[in-house]
Amino acid sequence: MTWTDPTPKAYGIDVAAYRRLLPEMARQALASGTPLNNPRIPSEAEIIALYETAWDGGRGPVGSGCVPGTRQHGALGGLP
Repeated sequence: MTWTDPTPKAYGIDVAAYRRLLPEMARQALASGTPLNNPRIPSEAEIIALYETAWDGGRGPVGSGCVPGTRQHGALGGLP
C-alpha cells in the first residue's frame, strides 16, 4: 500500500475550480470565526496563500503559490 497525502490535488479536485474558489474559501474561513483562535488573525490574502500551499502539500505552485523546491510560500515569507 502506498501512502498519498490527503491534499486537494491528490483527491483529484479540479485545479481551475480550486483557484477560482480560493477567495470565497478564504472569506468563509474568516467568517467562521476560527481564525480568532490564533494569536494573530490572518488576512484574506494569507489564508489564500495557505490554501495554495495546501493544494499539494507544499510541493509546488497552484499558479504562483509555493516557492519551487521548498515548502515556503512567498506571500507568507516562508512557513516554518
